[in-house]
Amino acid sequence: MSSTTDRLGRLIGRRRARPARGRERGQVLVIFAFGAIGILAVAALVFDVGQNLFERRKQQDAADAAALGGARWLPVAACRAAESVASCPEAYAAALDLATDHGYAASQVTVNIPPASGPFAGYKGHLQVSIQGNRASYFAGVVGIAGFSIGASAVAANINEYPLPYSLLALNPTACKAGHIHGNGTLDVEGSIMVNSTCTSPGALTFDGNPATVSVGGDCATGGEISTGPSTTTSCDAYLEDQTPIADPLTDLKVPVIGSSIVPAPPAAVNVTGLHLASNRPPNGCPGSTTPATASNPAGCDISFNRDKIVRIYPGVYYGGLKIRQTSQPLTVYMAPGIYYMAGGGFEVSGAVVFRTVDAATLLNPLPTAVGGGVLIYNTDNPSTCSASGTGCIRPINFANTSGGDVRVMPYTGKTYAGMVIWQDRNASSQPAMSMEGNATLSVKGAIYLPKADFKFTGNGGGNVLDAQVICDEFDVGGNGNLTVTYDPNDAVKIGGAGLVQ
Repeated sequence: MSSTTDRLGRLIGRRRARPARGRERGQVLVIFAFGAIGILAVAALVFDVGQNLFERRKQQDAADAAALGGARWLPVAACRAAESVASCPEAYAAALDLATDHGYAASQVTVNIPPASGPFAGYKGHLQVSIQGNRASYFAGVVGIAGFSIGASAVAANINEYPLPYSLLALNPTACKAGHIHGNGTLDVEGSIMVNSTCTSPGALTFDGNPATVSVGGDCATGGEISTGPSTTTSCDAYLEDQTPIADPLTDLKVPVIGSSIVPAPPAAVNVTGLHLASNRPPNGCPGSTTPATASNPAGCDISFNRDKIVRIYPGVYYGGLKIRQTSQPLTVYMAPGIYYMAGGGFEVSGAVVFRTVDAATLLNPLPTAVGGGVLIYNTDNPSTCSASGTGCIRPINFANTSGGDVRVMPYTGKTYAGMVIWQDRNASSQPAMSMEGNATLSVKGAIYLPKADFKFTGNGGGNVLDAQVICDEFDVGGNGNLTVTYDPNDAVKIGGAGLVQ
C-alpha cells in the first residue's frame, strides 16, 4: 500500500512541476523578445551610422574638389585686390559648380572668400566650401530618430607672397603660459597673437600685471584657454580658444650652408684707399680682419674698445660668435648687407652702442647715417668644434640696449630668406632663449624665427618699439614702460603655395 502511495505522490509531483517549467519558458520568450528589439535597434543604428559616414565622405570629397577648383581663381587681380564673394565671381562660380556637379543643390553649399570660421578665418588667399545636408533614417526611426544632419567643410589656399598675419606666434603645443604678456605698463600689439598650446590652467595665453593695459589690433587666439589677471585690462578683436594649432610656416626652409653662394667664406681683409678704413676695419677674429677666426680656431669677433671708435663689419661665418659692447667711450658699428652665420658663441649687442645696417652703396661713406641694407643673423653651433662640454656650441642672441644707444637692424632682402632678420637653428646642440631689453632706441625689423627656443622682450623705456614679427617656441613680453609691437605686412614672413589646408 505504501509503495502505491509513493508512486502516486511522485506522479502528482511531476504533474505539478510541469506548469512551473511552462512559466519559465514564457519568461524566456518575453526576455528574448525584448532582447531582439534591442539588438534590432542597435543594428539599425549601426547601419544608419555607417550610411552617415558614407554620406559625409561624399560631402568631404565634394567640398575638397570645390575648394580646390575655386582657389584656382583667387589670384585674379580684382579678387586679390579686395577678397570677397562679390569681388571673386570666377572663384565663387567654380567652387559652386563643382559642388553641384557632385550632386548637391546650390542651397546646400556655402562658399566663403576668405573663410568665415576655423583656423583660417579671414586669411587672404584662402577659400572655404561648406556642404550641409539632411538624410532620412533607414531603421533608426524605431528608436525615434527620424533623420540626420550631416556636413563637411574644406579650405584651399592659393597664395604667393602673402604675409603671415601674426605679431606673436608661439609654436609649443602643450606648455602653460606659452604666450605670456605682463608688466606694469601699456602694451600695444598691432597684429594678431596665436599660441598653439592646449593648456587650460593657468592658460596657454596669459595676460597679467599690476596693473597692465594690453591692446591687440587683431585676434587673441590659442589652442587652449586665455587667462587674464584681475589687474590687467585687455582688448582684442576676438578672444578665440580651442583653436586648431598653426603649423610652423618655415619648417621646410633650408638652412644656410657655409661656403655656398648664400654664405660665402669670410672675406679678405678690407682696406679701401682714400677712406682710411684700415683703422676702421673689424678687429682680429672678425670676417674682414687680417686674421679672422676659423673653424679650428673659433676666437670669436669681439668689438669692444676703450676709445671712440667706428667699425664696419661684413657678412660671413663668425666662428666663436659676435659681441658688440660699448664700454667707456662711444662705439659705432655699421653692418653690411648679407648673412651673418654665428658658428658657436652667439650674438650680443650691449651698452649704449650706435649699431645699424646700411646699404652696400653707402657703407664706405665716412658716416653712413641712413638705415638700409638688410641682414640675416643665423645662430647655430660651430660644426667643427661643438662638443659635449659645450666648447664651440651655440650661445644666446642678446640685445641689451641701454640709455643713449641706437640699434636699427633691417631684414634680409635676398630671395631665399626675404623678410627674415634672426633665425636660430632648430637642430642645434641646445636652445638658449633670445632676449631683448630696450631702454633706448631699438628697432629690429623683419621676422625673428626661433622654432625651438623662447623669446623674451623687456621694455622699460618711455616708448619702446618691437618692430619684428616673432615666431618662437614660447614668448614672454613685459616691462614697466610703454611698448608697441608693430605689424607691417611688408616686413612679415611671406608664405606661398596652393592646395588644401583644411
